[in-house]
Amino acid sequence: MRPYDHPEWCAKGHRCNLGEHRAHPVVMEVGGVGRVLVTRVLGRDGRERMEVTGSAYLASTGSAASR
Repeated sequence: MRPYDHPEWCAKGHRCNLGEHRAHPVVMEVGGVGRVLVTRVLGRDGRERMEVTGSAYLASTGSAASR
């Protein structure tokens, strides 16, 4: 693949950076816990990977949130 050829799943534009190709992230809500974003990435070395980013809701009390 030449450097500017994009796979069919690539989101193109600013999402492709540093020689990588990235899909649009998929957002999964985890009921009452938080959310997870999963992104398909084709690295500069030609290997594909899944990038996972997550967030969790904090407890409403300060001491529980700190733990």
